[in-house]
Amino acid sequence: MNSKTCKITALCNQKGGESDALCREYGLSVIEDPERGKTKHYSEWDAERKGLPTQRSMVKADVDTAIRRSMTESQFYDKLRKLGYEIKPGRDISVKAFGRERFIRLERSFGDDYSIKGIRRRILIQTRPEVCRPYPEPKKAYKFNGVFHKPKRKEGLRALYFYYLYRMGAIPKGREPNPNQVYFLFREDIKYIRRISEETRLLVRHDIDTDVQLDAHRQELQNQINLLNNQRILLRNKLRSIKDVERLASMKSEISVLSKSMGSLRREVSQCDEIERRSLDIKEKILIEHKDRQEKKNECTVYKPVNRSAQNR
Repeated sequence: MNSKTCKITALCNQKGGESDALCREYGLSVIEDPERGKTKHYSEWDAERKGLPTQRSMVKADVDTAIRRSMTESQFYDKLRKLGYEIKPGRDISVKAFGRERFIRLERSFGDDYSIKGIRRRILIQTRPEVCRPYPEPKKAYKFNGVFHKPKRKEGLRALYFYYLYRMGAIPKGREPNPNQVYFLFREDIKYIRRISEETRLLVRHDIDTDVQLDAHRQELQNQINLLNNQRILLRNKLRSIKDVERLASMKSEISVLSKSMGSLRREVSQCDEIERRSLDIKEKILIEHKDRQEKKNECTVYKPVNRSAQNR
C-alpha cells in the first residue's frame, strides 16, 4: 500500500467534510446533499430484488395506510397503534412493530414525506379519509328437508398450519402471498413461506396432529440417525484394514450414502423442532388477529333504524 492510499484511508475515517475535500483533491466523485431514506442494507435490497417483503417496506405501507385513513395528526397516531405499532413522537417519529426489538425512524428511513411536517401536509391535502368498509349483512337462511350431517372440524397441528397458509393467501392455489392483503402480524412469516409449506408437508406425510405425535416422530428419527451412525462407524473401522482398491471405493460409497441419509434425517428433526416453536407463535398471532377482527367488526357494524310508525300501521 503506497503513501497516497494510506492517506486516503486515514482521512476517509475522519469527518465527512474532510473526506469530501480529499475526494475533490484527487478527482473522485462526491455525493452532494445526499437524500434521506435512500440507503439500504444488503439483505433488504436482496429481499426486494427477489420480490419478498421486508420489515421497512411493511412499515412504510402501514404508515401510508394510516395517513390515508386520517384527517388529523391524533387520528394518524391512533390508526398506527391499531395496526400494532408502538410510537415515539418527536422531530423524527419512531415506530416499532409487534414482536420487534428496535424502533424505526420514519424520516431517516423513508425521506421527507415521512417527517412530522410531511405527514401533516399529506393528511391536510386529503379531501376525505379512507374508511373501513362495513361488514356485509348476513345472508338469508333457507330451510331444506332431509338430514344433513355437519362435517367434523379438523383440529391439531395440520389444521393450524393449513389455516395459517390460507390466511396468508398461500393456499388453495399455491400463489405468492400479497403483503398488502395479509394481517400485519402474519406478514413477517411471508419470507418463510417455503419453510412453513415444507413443515406442513411433513405433518401431512406422517399424520401428525398433536405434540405427542410430533415428539414420537422426532424420537423415531433420532433412533434411525443413531442406527445409521453406528453402521457408519463400523464401516469406517473396516476401512482401515482394506487394501483392495475396488472394495475400498465401494465401502466409501456406502459411507457416503449413509451420511446423506443421516443429513436428511437431521434436517427433518430440525423441522420438528421448528414446528414445535412456530406452532406456539402461530396460535398467539391468530388469537390476537381474531380479537382485533372482532373489535373492528363491532366498530364497522351498520345498524339500520327501525321505523316504528310503519310497523304500527
